[in-house]
Amino acid sequence: MGNRQSAAFARDEVFEAIIGSKDTRKRRNLRQMTNANTIIATTAGVLPIHLAIISGNYEAVRDLVSNSRCDVNARCQNRPGLTLAACTSSAKIVKELLKRRDLKVNETSGSSNVTALMAAVFEGPEERTTAERVQVMEVLVNDPRCNCQLKDDDGYSALTFAVQTGQVDLVMTLLQDGRAAKYQLRDLLRECRVAIRVNQEEICGIILQNMSLAHEAHLTHLMQNAAAVATTNNGQDAGQILYLLTVAKTVMRRGPTKLVDSGIHMPPSPRSRAPKVGSVVSLLQDRGKVKRLQTDHGGWTDDMEEVMGRCGIVTSVEPDRDIIVNFLFMESEQRKLQFTLNPDAVELKSKDGFSAVDKNGKLIKVGDTVAIDAGDPITRPRQAAQGRAGRSEQSVQLKYGRVMYFDLSGKAWLTVAGSSVSLAPSTIKLVDSVVCGDGQMVQVGDQVQITPTSSGLESLQTSQFGGWTNRTAKFVGKIVTIAAIGCNCFHKTDRPQCIIQVSDDKALLCWINPNAVKLQLKARLVPVSKSPEEPKSRPFDGSPPVDSNGEVLQIGSVVSFIRNESTVRHLQAGRHWADENIMDLVAKQFPFPVVSIRSDGDVGVDTCAFINDDPELDMAVNPKAITLVSRDNFEALDNEGKVIRKGDTVTLLKDEGEFRLRQIGRGRWIDKLRTFLGRPIVVQYFDREGDIVAVLGELGQLESFNPKATVKTDKVVCHGNVEVAVGGVVRIAVSMAEFQALQTAEFGGWSSSLRGLANHPLTVQKISCKWKITTRSPACVIQVHHDYEYFWINPLAVSVSDGKASGTPEFSDLKLIPCGDLSFEEKLGEGAFGAVYRGRWVATVCAVKHIAVKEIIAGPERDRIVQEAITHSRLVHPHIVQFIGLALERLSMYIVLKCITGFNLEEIVFQHKMSLTEAEKHEIALQVADVIRYLHNDARPKVIHQDIKPSNVMVEKATKQALVTDFGISRMANHSPTNDVNNLTQHFSDSIAGTILYMAPELLNTNSNGLHRTPNFQSDIYALGATLTELYSSRRIFGVIKDMPSLLAKKIHGEPEAIQYVTPTKYQDLLHRSMSLEPSQRPTATELVRSLLG
Repeated sequence: MGNRQSAAFARDEVFEAIIGSKDTRKRRNLRQMTNANTIIATTAGVLPIHLAIISGNYEAVRDLVSNSRCDVNARCQNRPGLTLAACTSSAKIVKELLKRRDLKVNETSGSSNVTALMAAVFEGPEERTTAERVQVMEVLVNDPRCNCQLKDDDGYSALTFAVQTGQVDLVMTLLQDGRAAKYQLRDLLRECRVAIRVNQEEICGIILQNMSLAHEAHLTHLMQNAAAVATTNNGQDAGQILYLLTVAKTVMRRGPTKLVDSGIHMPPSPRSRAPKVGSVVSLLQDRGKVKRLQTDHGGWTDDMEEVMGRCGIVTSVEPDRDIIVNFLFMESEQRKLQFTLNPDAVELKSKDGFSAVDKNGKLIKVGDTVAIDAGDPITRPRQAAQGRAGRSEQSVQLKYGRVMYFDLSGKAWLTVAGSSVSLAPSTIKLVDSVVCGDGQMVQVGDQVQITPTSSGLESLQTSQFGGWTNRTAKFVGKIVTIAAIGCNCFHKTDRPQCIIQVSDDKALLCWINPNAVKLQLKARLVPVSKSPEEPKSRPFDGSPPVDSNGEVLQIGSVVSFIRNESTVRHLQAGRHWADENIMDLVAKQFPFPVVSIRSDGDVGVDTCAFINDDPELDMAVNPKAITLVSRDNFEALDNEGKVIRKGDTVTLLKDEGEFRLRQIGRGRWIDKLRTFLGRPIVVQYFDREGDIVAVLGELGQLESFNPKATVKTDKVVCHGNVEVAVGGVVRIAVSMAEFQALQTAEFGGWSSSLRGLANHPLTVQKISCKWKITTRSPACVIQVHHDYEYFWINPLAVSVSDGKASGTPEFSDLKLIPCGDLSFEEKLGEGAFGAVYRGRWVATVCAVKHIAVKEIIAGPERDRIVQEAITHSRLVHPHIVQFIGLALERLSMYIVLKCITGFNLEEIVFQHKMSLTEAEKHEIALQVADVIRYLHNDARPKVIHQDIKPSNVMVEKATKQALVTDFGISRMANHSPTNDVNNLTQHFSDSIAGTILYMAPELLNTNSNGLHRTPNFQSDIYALGATLTELYSSRRIFGVIKDMPSLLAKKIHGEPEAIQYVTPTKYQDLLHRSMSLEPSQRPTATELVRSLLG
């Protein structure tokens, strides 16, 4: 009786914490509930998570979701929690649920198997608004786990429900931003038929306009064979199919401006798509609404009132979906009037990615120069926002302008002589040729000669044609090639003219007045080179690209152009040049990183990575035109003997005398360096001599430093003059006003989201400095983690929780990687500890081993995991897979390693994925044996591998070099190979057998207490001998094994059958001794290596 009363009391406490109490302490207790799945009302089967969802209590949902014991997939009346939230709660609660990795997003419910997305479309209370449904659906479809195409038992998808009920906004949510590409064409056509059947032709138009290019190509094929399509299915629905194809044809041929002719009416809302970089938007004219929407999204300023209703171009989309908009893009190329805006505060005005046909049938796109016939009427927009009054329509005589964007009706908006005009594409002409000084028509590719006198060229180079500059003077009298035809559309003049861009033999570009040139050779008459050295594109065979010296390139490598300019131009023939200063990089030998490996064998480089703060470029470069200047995967030791890696933050020695002594022969000394002594820098890369290369004070200023002239920055002083290390726990220690004042640009700047960090423990993830900020006194900044997000903050704004230095000291030797910096591309395999993925750490290609655990990683368990990772990180051997870092989450951890392009010995020996000669096999055997010798003798502390087997030895495809992997990872996952022995006869699998096969026999036996022996050096030698036996013999050690008892019997009592097939035969005795049943008879790793060398 007492137990039932106690349970009832606990149940009532939970109920009150969620529904009836405003006591935050009680709500916080939900985080520590021993049983977060306690049923509130047994008859209804309602759990606390269900009650919190139904009541709309976001705080309770958040606290329960953060409790790992809470089952977020539990059902209430046969409905999963996510489905319940999708049809009854806010988008905020749905988003909170989606934070759980174990959430089953596509779980179905009810007799019809309805998903959460379907429920969001048509279920829920009658008073629920369409806007609320759209918000919930956007949260769901933006989750990569959500499958929009799933259908219920009746064959209805979420899109079908939205179409049938005529909910235009819901249809657009499911199809916009490229989501329509996920559907098959037949499904989209079916939805169009449904729309026509229920008199929703407007929705039919939306579906057709959101189709992908692949859909349109397929649809075009159907239209060309309409008669055949109409007779399919024994003629059923032939009329509807033909009508649908007619409508589709009208949409594709005439565009949205003529949809009304086909009986389809497009939705009036211009916000059918989310704005992206390059989109043109206008700020809403409702001041109150904009001010409200701007809360926590960049805020409101009085200057915004001047641009309400005006159009601007999106120059950036922030990670939190906020957009940066420039409202002067139609008026000036230099001046900017920019605001950070909530995307809900703007209306989309442009038809992004659109191209139109001019009056001559030529294709025109954004950025093209066009001509307007003299006498054509031009409609000017009102200039009220700029304080101008005047007529809305004028007839003016204009000539040349630039296409700035196409509006939603398909009209082209131009800038002509500093004014904005709107015209139908059919009334303008693409400018692809221009009259030069001798009266000849010239076009892109033609060769022309510049006026031979400086005075003559200077007189023609008025401001309308780019003016006279030092660069222009270099072109006097030269024969050059026309690279582009444009116009200075922002120059105010009554007679706007064309301008040509020319390129000399050094690929230097300059804008020139066409009247200053004379035609020399038409493009079509230029002879084609017959040189055998002409660069040709080659099919990519999967091998890594190599530079001009044969050095292998990878993503993250730092390179520079070779010094020969003519060779660079020759090798770059046919490729796009990123900017007109490209040859400056050749002349100055300025470095830049490789950011991608292309399918045609070229590499993508970001030539401006160390020069400016622009978004990352990806310019295609022939690898033979560049040379490697970095030492990839290199590590160095600082002044205190700590390991430094690329991306680490180090501090220059403070003592000038010692610093200059260390720099002798390793870098230069300039007086500017004096102000940076004792200051932090970020290691951008290591040069070929092993020196650190870092940006010093401003972009474009690279300096090299002896690693011994630096000290690794693993601690930083925070509020109260107390040091904190990576892994330490801190709290905000100042007022919000002080916090905001401390958050200057050098420390990441201020945003309203930083307010949410107050009164919460924050874990330090990184210590770095903002190297892209121009400064003479760089300072450290820390990255902290809170509520699944990462923030850069000033360390002087925080204090250590317990008043003393925090963080495990050993963390300074370990690279902790924020989980948000990892991305996953493809699954490479799966083992007992979890899955292995090919992924990226920011831009670096890597292998990511995901290890799932049952409990939150904290306390001693977390320390043990980190210690294992530290052990691996300290292993330095050319044939050990490089350890990159460790990422930790509540229920997961990720081991990040170098990604190897090749195969493991299991795949090579038994699946024949790579051929090896006898010499290559012997070299691999030596390399693997030397790794074990290093682990047993030279590593500090000494390491027992515990799981040596062919599948843990990788062989690089390009070099045939062996690399050993999996160091203690099984143990880190609370899994030891010996733990599999208990039920071997019941659970025989390839993964277990694959480990047991190479395990020393003594590890399979138990002592009087039923415990297995601990792995040791001798057990490693047995596994090594077994692995090398299979390598040399190409046979399984014990032949064909059908079940576990047979395997165990052969291991404990039998002889390894494969040894007799080992070649060369001189190694048979060595491998036999390595696999001796008596551990003391086995050779040491050192002896084994010496025998192989002999």
